[in-house]
Amino acid sequence: MTDHHADAHGFSRRTFLAASGSAVAAPALLGTPEAEAAVGPRVRGSKVELVEGTDFSVQAAPGGGRLAIDLVGVLWVLPGSGGPARRLTGDLYDIGEPDWSPDGETIAFQSYRDGGFNLWTIRADGSQLRQLTERPYDHREPRWSPDGRYLAYSSDASGSYGIYTYDLTTGDVATIADTAAEEYEPAWSPDGTKIAFVVTNTAIDVVDIEAGTRETVVTAESTEVLHAPAWTPDSNDIVYNLRSGDSTHLMISGEPLIDDEEVVPFRVSWIDGDRFVYSADGQIRQASLSGGATKAIGFSAPITVRTPRYRKRRRDFESAKTRPVLGIGSPVLSPDGEHIAFRALNDIYTMQIGRRPQPLTGDRCWKSHPAWSPDGQQLAYSSDRGGTLDIWLRDFDSGEDRQLTNLADLAAVSASWSPDGTQLAFLDQTGALHAVDVASGDVQQVYAATFEPGRPTWSPDGSVIALAAVAPYSARYREGLSKILLVNRTSGEATYVDPMPHRSIQTRGDDGPVWSPDGTMLTYVVGNVAWVMPVAPDGTPTGEPRQVTSEVTDALSWSGDPRHRLLRRRRHLQRIQGGAGADAVRRDHALSRGHVAGR
Repeated sequence: MTDHHADAHGFSRRTFLAASGSAVAAPALLGTPEAEAAVGPRVRGSKVELVEGTDFSVQAAPGGGRLAIDLVGVLWVLPGSGGPARRLTGDLYDIGEPDWSPDGETIAFQSYRDGGFNLWTIRADGSQLRQLTERPYDHREPRWSPDGRYLAYSSDASGSYGIYTYDLTTGDVATIADTAAEEYEPAWSPDGTKIAFVVTNTAIDVVDIEAGTRETVVTAESTEVLHAPAWTPDSNDIVYNLRSGDSTHLMISGEPLIDDEEVVPFRVSWIDGDRFVYSADGQIRQASLSGGATKAIGFSAPITVRTPRYRKRRRDFESAKTRPVLGIGSPVLSPDGEHIAFRALNDIYTMQIGRRPQPLTGDRCWKSHPAWSPDGQQLAYSSDRGGTLDIWLRDFDSGEDRQLTNLADLAAVSASWSPDGTQLAFLDQTGALHAVDVASGDVQQVYAATFEPGRPTWSPDGSVIALAAVAPYSARYREGLSKILLVNRTSGEATYVDPMPHRSIQTRGDDGPVWSPDGTMLTYVVGNVAWVMPVAPDGTPTGEPRQVTSEVTDALSWSGDPRHRLLRRRRHLQRIQGGAGADAVRRDHALSRGHVAGR
């Protein structure tokens, strides 16, 4: 479960695609020698002419002689009357929101090229590609000032989206509007004295830059959504997009301007004092303030579609022969460091290291998330044996199972034992954190729901529960970082801790954090490798994290001896002893050949 912001120093999806040749990444107009050198050998494929698009914006250059569009995440330029489109950026730039400079020579846009949205500019001939802003925060919706000196834009750098200006001469940034509300989609007035912007979907405000005053000029109902303000050329009014239910409209002065088309929620762009272009129904369209019929502006954008050729694996779904299991889930190390429990073939398996794994139940009910009790005598796991997902306990002495939770409306998954064995922390299907008393079965909610949090882990004194949770950069989008959330077991008060500055825990599943038995360290996965971080008794960091693996790693657990940790590296399990070196436990494929097998 990864988030919008990728690891600042990790291996990015775009790096992988560029290296594999699955997409084209050109720093300038394709067809130039520089672009050919960047792209490398041509990939054979089918040529396709795009004549319509989905959710793309269009902006007219001053005078209307050229149009810029952000079709399929690529920046294109075409004649104002329509026709063939020229590509300016490669596939990996993932651009949006183009905007022409007042002199018509440069285009600003937002790009997700490096794993976060940043502001870029490029000359209209495809030269001088330039990145203006950098991660970790998003910078979106660039808009040129009428004098060409500034770009207005929105950013979540403060914890909510606000409106800022970027000085293209000095690089200085100034704040125009930044409150606890979400403020975005700026638009300059033609005289450059004001900026309009959307506020949390239901209002459009205007800031007078010189006076510093702010007023609301458009409001919508709570069930409606506003987008994309654009001043009229005379500065007397604002055209904007309004979505109500399944319908979208272009509005002016509270009245529909275009209401019989599926208008895409991007800004209109003016050709002159009356005519403007916009996108709707998959087309570029032209309309006028004075009324009359709208018309389509045709275009064609050539792309190459490659169908991969590879030898397809033949799969045997019919035979009843025994076959190896090639994957296991959520492996956990026992307190004595000599046993492993894991999920496979819809059962929980336990295995003494070096011996054959044994299925726990043999029934057909769904099961997940094994967890050893601190004394190693019981194993908790989740199962829908009773009709809903609840926590069950297997007593190894008696061989009997006991249903611990019985929550009609809530699931109980990702269980974790308290160090004294009296409680289990778990998550429900909404992401809320709970604790259940092992003796009585009484359940108490400890912390409210977060978005798909990770498995809980307890401090040795049982006073704090830690888990991976999203710390949003803003409420506008889901982007943010997967951090360590420290929750006080008694009060429910919580604090976020960075595993590393501006970096995320790999996934909020089996990638930690996991508390060491002596309480001095937390271990987790960042950038596909395992780290340990020294912490105080309450989980707050006391030193810098230290990398302990160099291969792709997940599924961390800790035995009762803080020197022994279990983790999954590539295709095999390993037990790390003393934080240095590794003792191979069993490879996944060895576990399956003659050990865990299925029909």
